[in-house]
Amino acid sequence: MASAGTLNKVAAEVCAVVGGVHAATDVTGFGLAGHALEMARGSGVSLHIDAAALPQLPQALAMYERGVSTGVNAEHHEVVDAVTRFDRELSPAMGELLVDPQTSGGLLVAVDHAQAESPYHLVFF
Repeated sequence: MASAGTLNKVAAEVCAVVGGVHAATDVTGFGLAGHALEMARGSGVSLHIDAAALPQLPQALAMYERGVSTGVNAEHHEVVDAVTRFDRELSPAMGELLVDPQTSGGLLVAVDHAQAESPYHLVFF
């Protein structure tokens, strides 16, 4: 719960100072994959997500490795999997984590290409 109260504070402050933000979404309810899909569709682009580099809450992946799931993951997979391609095989648990609605609301931010290595990179990765 501690992460939910402060998760977006620093990210929002960096966005305000650095600028170059085109869009942002609070990644809650539809998982990272679902929100990324909506942003990509709305912008007419495709996205590359390095699943191995994604931060995770403690035990999140382990929960899916044990076979636990949410009531909406299957529905999220129906939407996301139809238009998603992976460069390499993801574990089933990582696939579940990407559509997990319990993502605690981190921000997915679209910035100018020139900003990709700016302080955004330091905050979000």
